[in-house]
Amino acid sequence: MEHPGVTSRLLPVASIAVWEIYLTSLAAWPGIDSRGASTMYIVSDSRLSWPRSSGHWDYGVKVFACKESADIFGYYGDVLVPSMVLPRLAEASVLSDNVGSDTRHSTVHALVKSAADVLPVSRKFEFGIVHASRHGKGMKSQYRLWHLRWSSIAGWADAEEPMGSNSALLIHLGSGGRIIRNNAASSQAELGIVSRGVFTGFCDGLTSGEDPDSGGAPQLVGLYRHGTGRHFGIVYCGRKYYRGIESPSLDLPDLQWKNELLEDCDPLTRARLPGAQAHPRLRKG
Repeated sequence: MEHPGVTSRLLPVASIAVWEIYLTSLAAWPGIDSRGASTMYIVSDSRLSWPRSSGHWDYGVKVFACKESADIFGYYGDVLVPSMVLPRLAEASVLSDNVGSDTRHSTVHALVKSAADVLPVSRKFEFGIVHASRHGKGMKSQYRLWHLRWSSIAGWADAEEPMGSNSALLIHLGSGGRIIRNNAASSQAELGIVSRGVFTGFCDGLTSGEDPDSGGAPQLVGLYRHGTGRHFGIVYCGRKYYRGIESPSLDLPDLQWKNELLEDCDPLTRARLPGAQAHPRLRKG
């Protein structure tokens, strides 16, 4: 799915804003089994870049999971507003499962807009936020996905992404958007149209280094049929990462660890957990 102004073109203005846009890889997709939608994921890389510079920093936090509600977020573009507002939404009791997903998204939209609209004009650069939400629990779960964005040319836009009938990539954004799409398609051709195919394809694209503005470790958040938003620890290239930072000694008791194949892993051995479902590849990734 192409998103005008996001994956296929650069804004035709000669300013720092052009350079700051699209410097990330961000994707979202559902996990759908024989009984319907069971999960929703958002994944990002960890790289932050600067205008007119080849330098970068691979420790940026780009995805967030709410502690009190079934909501997760990711962002791309300018970091200022998303990196300041989304942690407050995730960590405070701003959103509640006692209201529907529409109401929760309206709250997100209003808070992000109110923060961005008071920025000095000289500091406002394009950015976008992906918001996934679950309404209900268990087999009655319904998943929703929105793409909220601002640009100096188009102003504000907020669109809900239609949910498909399988575990295919729903949204791919940023400078690595084309690479995400191509690698996810390749991975799902190998593994099938399954959730792990998208994540494996994302990791393949990130490891390839095809997009110099995407890098570091993948960061993953998700929603299941029960509970609030979840962060995952990631075993990537044989190393342990949590939210983009290598964490060899981190052992949070409630933290679930995944590898590039989306297999459940032991945080100590970094190997697939005994009894966990194996996701073998047909070829070397």
